[in-house]
Amino acid sequence: MLNPKLYVVLMASVLVMASCASQQGAGTGRRSLPADAVPVGVSSNGSHVSLDVGQILYVELPENPSRGLTWQLSSPMDQTVMMPDGQRFIESTKQKSEGSLVGTQQLRFAATGVGETVIDLALVRPGAGMGSAAERWIVQVIVR
Repeated sequence: MLNPKLYVVLMASVLVMASCASQQGAGTGRRSLPADAVPVGVSSNGSHVSLDVGQILYVELPENPSRGLTWQLSSPMDQTVMMPDGQRFIESTKQKSEGSLVGTQQLRFAATGVGETVIDLALVRPGAGMGSAAERWIVQVIVR
């Protein structure tokens, strides 16, 4: 059994460390994007987005890696207009601390030239083909 004073000090230390950890993780996701970045997500499905040449489009979609599914391009895009520019899986500090298997897949696309293209993503099991898509996300991109 812990001494009550020691218990209070221990709990206060845990709360301070948890607060610091959540502040450090607060930059994960949209808040760490460049000022001219264009973030889109689930609510943008089926819509269109306008960008200027040189801007970055950040697509953020929920993903649960434990299901074995990931977001992938399901059809080629016009690469004279948009180019894939990387991807990563991000979790909030809260998700990490809770041991959650859910996070966000962030896909980056760079606007490389004037024109229009479609970004067509499918949530699939890698190697299983697009016919196994659990979900689809499509947006028309206009680069000026």
